[in-house]
Amino acid sequence: MKVSPRDVRDLWTAAIAELATPESMGGDTLTDLWLSAAEDGVVPTELPSPTGRLPLGEAFVTTSADLAQRARTPGRVVVVLDSSTKQLWVKAGARDLAGLIHARWDAIAGPTERLTDVVPEFGDVLRADAREAARCQRVTGLRLILNSRRRPKPGASPKS
Repeated sequence: MKVSPRDVRDLWTAAIAELATPESMGGDTLTDLWLSAAEDGVVPTELPSPTGRLPLGEAFVTTSADLAQRARTPGRVVVVLDSSTKQLWVKAGARDLAGLIHARWDAIAGPTERLTDVVPEFGDVLRADAREAARCQRVTGLRLILNSRRRPKPGASPKS
């Protein structure tokens, strides 16, 4: 018996419908499901949330479990994926969480320094040229700001 691409898509669609619940979307328990489905080119078209089903274009994707946990709200679905699966989801309409997060700080606390002088552990994982070139700057009051504004829906006119 031959399995058609449609059969594979139907299988993944059924698995996603069964396993993706508002509760399971609150964590990273479905990562293996998303990665495996993506290997067959399958990306969900909508995702469950505590406030109802959301189209993929309303969902955010990231490679950082920490940022996902901080950004999730009842109305904001954030899915953690590997880099290639994230790209596939973004191509299918998901939004990159990086576009929602902005770094802010109170003041610059010193000159630019070589990264490996500040965090020596990076020297073990950086290429030689990057070890010398990578720079950082100390700041005070560093924080990540999540932009809570929603993207306007296509065709909607802004309110005055």
